[in-house]
Amino acid sequence: MALYSKHLGKTLKACFADFLGAPHGEQTQLYEELALARSMTLESVKLFEAAMASNVDRTKALAYSLLKDALNHVRDMCLAVSRIEKEAADKVSLGTIDLFVVQVIRAVGRVVDESTTKLIEKEIRDTVRLPKSTDAEVPVGPLGTELTPDVEVTAMDERSAPGEGTS
Repeated sequence: MALYSKHLGKTLKACFADFLGAPHGEQTQLYEELALARSMTLESVKLFEAAMASNVDRTKALAYSLLKDALNHVRDMCLAVSRIEKEAADKVSLGTIDLFVVQVIRAVGRVVDESTTKLIEKEIRDTVRLPKSTDAEVPVGPLGTELTPDVEVTAMDERSAPGEGTS
């Protein structure tokens, strides 16, 4: 935003800050935009129907062009969503991997005493490393990423293991 921020008014700056403050996954999802594009296309269909009832050729041509552009926009968005989902289908996020590790530690904790669980957790966190990441949100040490549960993972963890608190 640095390139654009000097040209934005207060309202748009606040809106940008809200959007940029969202988790990366939310920033890259296109579902709301697709729903909005489809809603706008529905309005284009209504306008097209009204224009076809008129006897003005220019109105009909403009309505046709508007509807065509709206449908093309929805098609392009559907293709983008499909491509993103296909590319991400065989990938697991670092947050999901961390959630898995936390759940394994909790499962161990149900079987062994708390001090042994803490030792196992420390050993896992100290020795198990993921491949180096280029994701700026994940701290990288000399051996690879150094994941610790973040707020989002903790929230997911609480939903999947209710009543056990956080790690």
